[in-house]
Amino acid sequence: MELSRTFRRCGSRRFLSCLVLGSLIPFATTNGQDIVPLDQGAVGLHQALQQLQTTVSVLHVVAHPDDEDGALLAYCARGLGARTMLFSITRGEGGANLISADFFDRLGLLRTLEHRKAADIYGNQLFYSRAADYGFSKTLREAQRQWDEGEPILADLVEVIRRERPTILLSRFRGDSRDGHGHHQLAGVLSQAAVDAAADPARFPEQISRGLRPWKVAKFYTNNIRPQWREEDRDAWTLAIPTGEFHPLLGRSFAQVARYGLGYQRSQGMSGHHSPAGQQVSYYRKVTGNSDDPPARESHLLEDIDKSLIGLVPADVATSQDVLRFVLQSIDEQIGTAASAFDARRLESVLPALTAGLNQTRSVLSQLSGLEVADRTRSVLNDQLQRKVELFERAIVCALGLECEAWAEPSEEQSTASLRHVVPGQTFAVQLRITQRSGAAVTLQSIELERPSDWKIDWLVNPAGEGESNAPAVELSSEGHFANPLPLANNVPWQSTCRVVVPETAAPTRPYWQRDSIRETIYKTPRGNGEQGDLPSSPFQVLATLTCGDTTFHVRRELLVRYRHPEYGNVQYPLAVLPTLSVRFLRPYGVLPTDQLQYSLDVLLTNASIQPVSGEVRLELPAGWRSDPDVAEFTMQRDGDEVRQAFVLHVPDDADQSRIDLEAVAEVDGRSYREGYVTVSARDVGRTHWFSPARHRLTRLNVQVAGQPRVGYITGSGDDVAQSLALLGIAPETLGSDQLATADLSSFDIIMVGVRAYAVREDIRAYNTRLLDYVAAGGVLIVQYQTPEFDHNYGPYPYSMGRSPEEVSEEDAAVRLLQPEHVVMRRPNRITEQDFADWVEQRGSKFWATWDDRYVPLLECHDADQPPQQGGLLVARHGQGVYVYAAYAWYRQLPHGVPGAYRLMANLLSLPVTKDE
Repeated sequence: MELSRTFRRCGSRRFLSCLVLGSLIPFATTNGQDIVPLDQGAVGLHQALQQLQTTVSVLHVVAHPDDEDGALLAYCARGLGARTMLFSITRGEGGANLISADFFDRLGLLRTLEHRKAADIYGNQLFYSRAADYGFSKTLREAQRQWDEGEPILADLVEVIRRERPTILLSRFRGDSRDGHGHHQLAGVLSQAAVDAAADPARFPEQISRGLRPWKVAKFYTNNIRPQWREEDRDAWTLAIPTGEFHPLLGRSFAQVARYGLGYQRSQGMSGHHSPAGQQVSYYRKVTGNSDDPPARESHLLEDIDKSLIGLVPADVATSQDVLRFVLQSIDEQIGTAASAFDARRLESVLPALTAGLNQTRSVLSQLSGLEVADRTRSVLNDQLQRKVELFERAIVCALGLECEAWAEPSEEQSTASLRHVVPGQTFAVQLRITQRSGAAVTLQSIELERPSDWKIDWLVNPAGEGESNAPAVELSSEGHFANPLPLANNVPWQSTCRVVVPETAAPTRPYWQRDSIRETIYKTPRGNGEQGDLPSSPFQVLATLTCGDTTFHVRRELLVRYRHPEYGNVQYPLAVLPTLSVRFLRPYGVLPTDQLQYSLDVLLTNASIQPVSGEVRLELPAGWRSDPDVAEFTMQRDGDEVRQAFVLHVPDDADQSRIDLEAVAEVDGRSYREGYVTVSARDVGRTHWFSPARHRLTRLNVQVAGQPRVGYITGSGDDVAQSLALLGIAPETLGSDQLATADLSSFDIIMVGVRAYAVREDIRAYNTRLLDYVAAGGVLIVQYQTPEFDHNYGPYPYSMGRSPEEVSEEDAAVRLLQPEHVVMRRPNRITEQDFADWVEQRGSKFWATWDDRYVPLLECHDADQPPQQGGLLVARHGQGVYVYAAYAWYRQLPHGVPGAYRLMANLLSLPVTKDE
């Protein structure tokens, strides 16, 4: 195998030391944007040497984060050394979330953070299309309809192929019904289409006009083949990739590496899964484009692939370019020499070959423009040689044990203990620390702080002998260049500090993709389609220029912020710029019954500055409307302070608008603030911020609740249903474990169970009998949608969900009222089909499949080509009370102000009064 040949180059003694040291390498990353330990030290050097020995690149295509064949990615990146890339159609915005109340766009950001962390472990780059995940889609046709026939996605994928030029493309999906739901099928269809379109200059000509060139991948494969499970797949594969193969330096198999990376995707329940050692295979089928000539089986992914530099020069290039071939071969030989010299106990042994190879590579790059080769060949050579330069530099950094750190801190005059972001006009300090840990001669030539041109910098160079550094004081120019090159002694850090002033005009660090409504399925990308990365980068980069002997190399790092989290320890992530003031409504949507002329809402103001902030906030209202107060003053003393400003709207008697958009605006020192942000983070996956306009959409509707029920709420995996009930005049009380165990539940008229509660809470399962006793005594229990953990007859009578519970994913699926005269359908609000208009994302999820006759189904709906589903809303009398299973997606509809969802929920909340009618 290719992997075995790579290890044999080390020699037995050196290989043994590799094995011993590799088993001691800590596998887990710590926090924020740390360099993954697999890419440091002896392991990192070995990985870089592997990558230097190939020109092969691989692109894997999926529909969502966590769809990927992580074992394949780890095998390609960390086993073969191939440049490995992952393209996901969406960021998973429409999925569930088991760890927080972030949904839709905020969930997309969270899943992107998780995906990046997983990719760091796999060893791949990430790319995304502009498509937003609108929710589960059962059919290919619906996915095509929602995403403009897939054209924007296809354009983005073709652009990635043309720009990144993968040698091999592997689709996770086949493009047929075997793939499951519509997103997966479309990913398979578009992968094939993109392979063809990327090679056709007539497709997406605007990309060609921007300088991209057609590109034809050498091989294309599809996945979703399971010969161990399906008889029909036994002969369907052409390539078996041994992802269960043990990697001695990593200390585990590629499949185990993948499982570790996948475990970071906790919002989807991927943590805590054990991956045992043993054989594991990823099966793929090569697509040749000729169905009459089935492809032959291959023994290796790189079969018939020339991975050498010299292989980039076509055979028909004139013999006058033999010098080019000779130099390219010489570079490959230097790489081979470095690989043979690799010794995990003496990393600098590879430096002579690495520096020679880097110098030769730069020499070829400088002469490329004058070579008599085709433009395409020149372009490919340029890309590959530029990548070789990056890999040579990365390998040299590993061989030197070199660390380059740059982090932001409060400036001396500021009293705050740590810095988590900056705001326009702020001054902060940057700490720089560079340490090389080898016997090689290394000098520091310059430190450049790459930032927008209007960010001002003043250097404060370290005095001799202060702090942990024994480096002498040095003189730096304003551009960060040393008057004389600075030798770096073995394991003696060089440190320095500079002061940075953020301009008043600095833009916030925000995601480049945005949309105005969750009903939009394609994001706007103001910077153009070429922006397809994962997360916004820091506006501040540090570039260190050093020499090893007579060879110059560079190290680039993002500027980080660091702080100590009381639970997770040391946390770090890229520096971000935030607006001084965040202004947002606590609820972006709301409803107001038509018989009411007052409406309460809250505006949340957050200070991001370390300085006190004072100003005033007001609402911009339609003519004739007024608020109390008209204007509210506020003062906040420090970073993180919040003010929750309540307003009461007074609606004119003659107001006839059914839907009104309200905006909040705050004024501070003559500057207006009209948007807010929410920090999106989870444990050790980093953090970013979701921005939205300070806008509230109010819908007036005819809705009533009978009585004033007292509601207890059992929170599940996280939803905003309890908060949404306040718009109906109800303030639910959250029930914890102690209350479930011992409280007098009869004090509540209604107890409502949040989504997925039976999956994430042991206490509700343990005390389920108490809930049923509460119903029998006259209470009303409303259970929102639950996952199969609930499929154990927790209701008063038997029911079943089935192995794959049904859901109705088409939010506009027709709904039929099965019992229009049932009290839930008529009191106090008469429910009609019109109440199911304008729903978002889906009708509901995890419908029951069968149920006892004592449950009464009230509604029926179904997706196209799906049997009618009646298990989404069922009501049963139990003793003196009522039990309700409500799988319709109130957790999606209520936070988005869907009128009919509120009306139907109001009827459920009225059951304590109406149940005996």
